[in-house]
Amino acid sequence: MGYPLNAITLVPAAKAELYLVQPYGTPFANQNVTLRGGVYLEDNYCGEDVRMGPDSNSLVPGNTDGTYTTDGEGKLTVHMDATQFNADGYTGPLTNAALDYWFELRDLNGNQYYPVLVNVQGSMSADRILRTGSAVVVLEEVPDGEENKPYLTAQTLSYGAEDGSGELQVRNVLDSTGKVGPNSTYKYAELTSYFTLWGVDNDKGGVTVSMTGENGYAPEGQLVKDDTFPFASIPILTNTTVLTKATMTDSGWLEPETAESLRASVYQNGELVKQVTMPFQVIDLTEVEPVNVDATAVMVGPVTDLNALPGSYINLEYTLPGGQKVKFWEDGRVYLGNQLEKQDGSCRCYGLTADENWLLVCEYGDNGSDPELVVYKRREK
Repeated sequence: MGYPLNAITLVPAAKAELYLVQPYGTPFANQNVTLRGGVYLEDNYCGEDVRMGPDSNSLVPGNTDGTYTTDGEGKLTVHMDATQFNADGYTGPLTNAALDYWFELRDLNGNQYYPVLVNVQGSMSADRILRTGSAVVVLEEVPDGEENKPYLTAQTLSYGAEDGSGELQVRNVLDSTGKVGPNSTYKYAELTSYFTLWGVDNDKGGVTVSMTGENGYAPEGQLVKDDTFPFASIPILTNTTVLTKATMTDSGWLEPETAESLRASVYQNGELVKQVTMPFQVIDLTEVEPVNVDATAVMVGPVTDLNALPGSYINLEYTLPGGQKVKFWEDGRVYLGNQLEKQDGSCRCYGLTADENWLLVCEYGDNGSDPELVVYKRREK
């Protein structure tokens, strides 16, 4: 979109930077990527009028395919026009408003890698200059024969009081290998699975996702919802399965304290399209009182993977016993890390970060607030 040469006010510009990394750690460099995207202002969609492109002179509507090319470091830059960040339902001031950029990336090296849905968080500063958001995206290779088939893209477990009232605690369980389900402390749990319907033609009939046990039993309390982003080309379905004593053991599905595998099945017009067995098992421990263990130790297994994280995201400042304030990492580097939510009701998390030489464990509150150093030690090699 062009602007008159005699304009006296600069148009606020926004950009997001994505760093694409291949599974073995090297940059996804000098590669073409098809991108669509949308902007959300305080969780309100800004609509299809928001334009974006690989440079400020090549902006197209976010629900239109755009071709972008990563640089030698795997960086992909998305330029946007901030004057179009207007959302129905949002009436607050733009200054310091929370922004979420969502991007769908696909056609990654001839479908060698799965399509990716990426969230980059930004914010509007007081002078209406958009702070640049960035994110590291680790690509996942598509196994032979799985191209253009639905796949599980995210999975969370939410848990809380017996009736599910009040705010639920949420944690990521994708690729977890432990056991999940309710226990005597948290008697209500919801397992939410997000399926990207890659290769599915909605015009050929309705699609649904069902969770079943090893014997094919489909527990009650399943809700299937279309969560496709309005700008996206690939549909997304979510299945939320309630895990309680009533749906697990009282229903006759499981024996108390007995773990069982869980399968997700994608159907179109009643025909099976894809089936995935979860790496974790489900179990009902509502009648078992914990003894000298964390109240929710059953919720997930140990940390089994680390994510690539930009140093600018995780380089928190710690106050040492002598009062000195210290940062241990470099903002410009990429580190491996993960986090686990503490189960003491404090709403704080443990953070684990490492490079090739050092390991750091810390705890912190919302958005990295009030960080405390737990361990900083040289890695054993």
